[in-house]
Amino acid sequence: MKEIINKIQNKNHKEAYEYTKQLLIQSMQNDNLYQKMEDFIPLLSHTSSYVRTRAFQLCMAQARWDTQGKKNIFQFSNKSSKTPNQL
Repeated sequence: MKEIINKIQNKNHKEAYEYTKQLLIQSMQNDNLYQKMEDFIPLLSHTSSYVRTRAFQLCMAQARWDTQGKKNIFQFSNKSSKTPNQL
């Protein structure tokens, strides 16, 4: 998972964007990243808006697999310094 997080934060935004697109396609096909969704949450507070956007897209892509409403990104985001209203 650390490799995924690092690639999402890649300073080469074109490479990071392409990688994120691959993850989004994968997320449409299976729930492999669903259990790792909590690892994307800290990135919602990243200093780079590009990284925040990628993290948000990945969190939202996992929502399709949350059929019982168990995951709440705002619940997990309390670990960051931002509140849901600030996101």
